Amino acid sequence: MKVYIKDLARSINSNKGDNLLTLLQDNNIFIQSSCGGLGICKKCQVYDCDAKEYILSCQTTLQKDMSIEIRNQVTEWKSTLDIYDENQIELDDFVGYGIITDIGTTTLAIYLVNLKNGKVIDEFSCLNPQKKYGDDVISRITKIKEFSTKTLQLCVINVISKVIRNFKKTHKITNIDVLYASGNTTMLHIFFGQNPESLGFYPFIPVFLEKKEVAGSDLNLDVSKVILLPSISSFIGADITMGILASNMRKYKNSMLIDLGTNGEMILKKGEKMYGISTAVGPAFEGANIECGSGCIAGAVNEVSFSENKFNIKYMGDKPKTLTGSAVIDVLSIFINQNILSESGLLELKDKRFVYDNQKVYITDKIYVSQKDIREIQLAKSAIRSGIDTLLKVNDLKYEEIDKVFLAGGFGFYMNPENAITIKLLPKEFLNKIEVIGNASAAGAKMCALSKNQLKLADGIGKEVTVIELNKSLIFNDLFIENIGF
Repeated sequence: MKVYIKDLARSINSNKGDNLLTLLQDNNIFIQSSCGGLGICKKCQVYDCDAKEYILSCQTTLQKDMSIEIRNQVTEWKSTLDIYDENQIELDDFVGYGIITDIGTTTLAIYLVNLKNGKVIDEFSCLNPQKKYGDDVISRITKIKEFSTKTLQLCVINVISKVIRNFKKTHKITNIDVLYASGNTTMLHIFFGQNPESLGFYPFIPVFLEKKEVAGSDLNLDVSKVILLPSISSFIGADITMGILASNMRKYKNSMLIDLGTNGEMILKKGEKMYGISTAVGPAFEGANIECGSGCIAGAVNEVSFSENKFNIKYMGDKPKTLTGSAVIDVLSIFINQNILSESGLLELKDKRFVYDNQKVYITDKIYVSQKDIREIQLAKSAIRSGIDTLLKVNDLKYEEIDKVFLAGGFGFYMNPENAITIKLLPKEFLNKIEVIGNASAAGAKMCALSKNQLKLADGIGKEVTVIELNKSLIFNDLFIENIGF
């Protein structure tokens, strides 16, 4: 049996009884499946060319040859490593080539670096193929009980291995000296082949946090050695360690690092001390659980404005198809400014300038934001804002006493700070203090690859950060309720 993917001009061999979603993802077609294949999120839709209708690939069992179109789904894209100028650190006298890998819950980013001069030679980014096992770390930990750590580990290892082969062939490189791996604590456990189940239940004890160094062959990777960068706690991983390093936030008297992803990690530097919090944000800001939402893929709208009584959009690709999290924030900001969204988050559908249908407001003829989407964003933004507020309250600091705010992560890269303030995701006192630093996880990892001194500094960061446990914080619970509204 074969499945022919018309818009990719590609055929895949299959067996009777195969699940269509699993077949596609096993063949490196990483279509979205926010619910892990439960048929709830409806993001894995493909077009059945024979039946002439959309079907849920996760609920489709193959019985015969079929022809489909992926349409709104995209398998991979390129991203740019945003890093501080290498002259800010003292380069060691390294030679050869290194790989920087940022293993995010949503995105896997891989960079080829010349260790002598620090130049990024090539890069690759794709959806983390573990997404078929769920959107967040808890979902994946749960799936490990069913599928094994090895299964989820190989999802990432196989992609990295393939990319390394392509890098070596394209650039005529015979040997990769080292691979540096950054990511959250759960992702690094899985990458290392360590069962992360202890991170899935209280008291959430990690198997390791410290830096790890092994031979590349131990992980079936064609590199001389692999270095896993150090994490801070169970839910504040190496990606945040690298963010502290890359932002150089410690040079300010009072500063904050806010990493916006499936989890919201925040570091407060007050005087000579640092404090950390991790909040469960969920994947809404990365497009999951939003009916027309997606990550930064072709066709994704990443900016929305409103003038002359109409929406104006900017998008990636030839045709707008979805909304990124940053675009949804833009839309909600517009709703608030145009008085069609109440403080409690209720759409007030009465303004004739907007196109409504069944609790949905249309941004284009096919893209909309629903009342359900707004509720998802309310929960996510309250988690982030309450984490910020808790850090400040516990440390008796006011918003205006913060000298600098660093926003890290792909979502933060596109976010309009003014609109984030309008929906009360961020306090208004932060507006002129924000610096967007992009993929700080990879940037910090690159600094470690180029300088033994930076790696040594990273090794000590975990000991500098006092972690505030939110499950023991009554302050956070009260703030979460207070920050739900707009």
